[in-house]
Amino acid sequence: SYDVAVANNGDIFVADYMRDKITRLDSSYTIKGVVGGRYSQPNNDANGQALFFDLHAVAMDHGDSTDEFFYAGNTSHQTGRNGFGRSHISKVCTGITVTAQCPKLGKLVAVGNPQTSIGGIAVQGNYVYAIGSAEILFKLNKSNLSIDTQRNIGSDIRIFNNVRSDVVAAGDYVIVSDWHNNGKKACKFNASNLSDATFGNGQHCLSLGFRPQAMAISGKATASTSDDFLYLWRDHRNQTIIKYNATTGNKVGGYIRRGGAPGRTQSSFGMDVGPDDHIYVAERGNSRRRYVSKFD
Repeated sequence: SYDVAVANNGDIFVADYMRDKITRLDSSYTIKGVVGGRYSQPNNDANGQALFFDLHAVAMDHGDSTDEFFYAGNTSHQTGRNGFGRSHISKVCTGITVTAQCPKLGKLVAVGNPQTSIGGIAVQGNYVYAIGSAEILFKLNKSNLSIDTQRNIGSDIRIFNNVRSDVVAAGDYVIVSDWHNNGKKACKFNASNLSDATFGNGQHCLSLGFRPQAMAISGKATASTSDDFLYLWRDHRNQTIIKYNATTGNKVGGYIRRGGAPGRTQSSFGMDVGPDDHIYVAERGNSRRRYVSKFD
């Protein structure tokens, strides 16, 4: 499991890069459906069901109470069919809310073609934010995934690792993490035009002192910034999840020991903060471990 996104109703969507599929689980971890399941050059099948190619990212829109769609990012380019064009990003029906546009789980609704690999994706307001190994941060219209704004942020994020680096969005800002050994930071940008933004401590980029492998943010669906906290996963024996105040940039604390036992995390490339304010961690590797863990 490479990424995870949690819906407002508590359902969990897990991205599996090795099998190019997204699995929908309920809050009790019972499987409710699967989208994809094999790598595919076309972005949908003969029936218009979404397919993926080197799937790395999944995101939900916490501002949409209907939970109608999820959004997925692929690092490999897909061709179009059934009226859809070429793409790296897909907007797909969740099956939670049934409408004429979304009659069932997995129906492809729209595609985005930034013409570069996408390894991180986030949704906030009317926009989707995405980035990949070209270090270009994209702002796309949520409705049809057309590009609104884009910016090369390579001067801040030297190497965006499609597996380990990430992007999150809340309020009026976007944060991108840099896993590279010469990076070890998280940089903040204005959501409106992707220009540089600063944390309350005056820094544009937080110097983390470790290589972040996953990132998540709380407060995505509220106007207040008092509940905006940034969570980053690191490979550390005693503290795998590090919490920062996303407004001030100040470190709050470190939590969760490393390991395969219950109550620990072993190796994560994806996290999300659900509407219940719990942290959901996608685990990769050994199939004997739970592939999604939930923490207070």
